[in-house]
Amino acid sequence: MEKAGVEQATSNFAELFKSFEMLIEYRRKLCIADDHMSKALCGLYAAAGAYQILEGISSRVSIESDLSCNVNDDTQQASPVLPTYETVRRTTRELLSAVSSKNHLGVIDALKEMGILSLCRQPDAPFSQMEQFASGISGQAEAVFLVELSLFAAKSGRFEQASRYVQRAHTCNPRSIDLYNLRMVEGLIALNAGRVHDAIRCLADSLDPCLEDVQAASECGALAPNLELVEKLVEHGERIEVLRHLSDCLDLWVRFRSEITEWMGIIERGDIPDFHSAESINEASRPSWKLRIQWLRACSLESEPYSTSLKARMSRTQVLAARAESAARHKAGFDAWVKKGIEYLENGPAAEGDGLDSPR
Repeated sequence: MEKAGVEQATSNFAELFKSFEMLIEYRRKLCIADDHMSKALCGLYAAAGAYQILEGISSRVSIESDLSCNVNDDTQQASPVLPTYETVRRTTRELLSAVSSKNHLGVIDALKEMGILSLCRQPDAPFSQMEQFASGISGQAEAVFLVELSLFAAKSGRFEQASRYVQRAHTCNPRSIDLYNLRMVEGLIALNAGRVHDAIRCLADSLDPCLEDVQAASECGALAPNLELVEKLVEHGERIEVLRHLSDCLDLWVRFRSEITEWMGIIERGDIPDFHSAESINEASRPSWKLRIQWLRACSLESEPYSTSLKARMSRTQVLAARAESAARHKAGFDAWVKKGIEYLENGPAAEGDGLDSPR
């Protein structure tokens, strides 16, 4: 991993804990005492981030022997205590400086202080620690964790592990965005096994769960599109199938239309886009953002009774029309609120009791 990659990985790690502490404060305001879900999700993302940081640093500074000692020292240790944002933020600069100067001892000291060595005790087998954070979650909410584990496993090239997580996730009655991501992981597994046609079918079917109803479309649209399988299929020369899929994505991920349209133009010219250069999509893919969205989803799923009843399906046209109507309604309310705010700032309150309550 290049220097920029290590810097981005450490930045994501720090932002995760900043987001986690903001989430704790939000929970306090809502008088939510039990924080097991937020801790479990933060721990899951932190363990994955620790693995990525160690992987990047190991390519620049030799620390393998120290990591082996860490495994022997910490094998019997209880679950790691999550570090504070301030600790991670302060120590990140020390870590990057030590990596840049190849200060071996400085790197190890910084990794320990940031909690990275306790979060990823076995860099060659990171899933045991991640599974430990997910072990206390059951029911439909468990699917959120298993899908994240399958995504991480597939991205790491551990397809047998990814397949096991996918199979377990399907037993938890996964919802829209989870089903979408599971199809993408299944496509990557198929492609790795040389089953290109199965991978294409997974890509073609992936958006169906996101377009069952307006709620499903909103859930999927809140997170970024999964581009791992798209990128692999472009590299395999499956341009027509990828273009068809991206065309469908335009309706679902409206806020990313400019990026998707640009990619389609590049593919039509016979080139391969850099899917990782779109900052808006990268932002929606970062652990700090996913923590907040997935926490809301997991808490909602945990409180719902397990149900396998079928919902009345809407056509794709109906879903998109209803979603556009809802978006327009919310935009009108927001625009009115902004206009009221401007008038208030320019003229002061027109009458006693005027205020700037948030739009609903």
